[in-house]
Formats: sequence, C-alpha cells, structure tokens
Amino acid sequence: MSFSEQDWKHLTRLKPPALVLFDNVPGGAGHVRRVAQRLRDVAQAAWDRVARCECGAETSGYECLRNFYNQWCHDQLQRGPARDFLAALNQQEKGHKG
Repeated sequence: MSFSEQDWKHLTRLKPPALVLFDNVPGGAGHVRRVAQRLRDVAQAAWDRVARCECGAETSGYECLRNFYNQWCHDQLQRGPARDFLAALNQQEKGHKG
C-alpha cells in the first residue's frame, strides 16, 4: 500500500483525527495485527518518544517523528499535535482496559 501526499492531506482534515495502521509488505507481515494487539503499549511508547523530544512543538525531528521514508512531509510533521493525539489515545485506551 502506498501512502501519498494526497492521502496525508485528507487524513489531517478528519475530525476526530484518524489513526491508520498499514503493513507495507506485500501479503502483510503481521505487524499491524501485533501493533493492534498491543496498542496500549505502543501508544504509550510513542507518547514517551514525542514527549521527551527536545524539538519545538510546532516542528519535528529525527528523535520523534521524522525518518527517511517520510521526508516528503517533514515540513508538515508537528510534534505537539502528535503528542496531544497520543495522550488522548492513551487516555481512551486506559478507559477501555480499566
């Protein structure tokens, strides 16, 4: 599955924000299933990463959100909204799991 700039622009307009997980290995490697099974742990680890990063909330860095594969949208990645989304997701997950 390819994730284009047009897909990104569509997802960033959704309210509430969407969490999209996809496995880009042909036929799938089971990563999405494993992440979904441990979403609470994954969301907490992701929040820990963006919360401790020292880049500005309105930008992003290689310690939190950026990597080689998403370089086409580096100028759109913002640590603050990602941190806030993950905090809300963690609260929701805690509510569901008790």
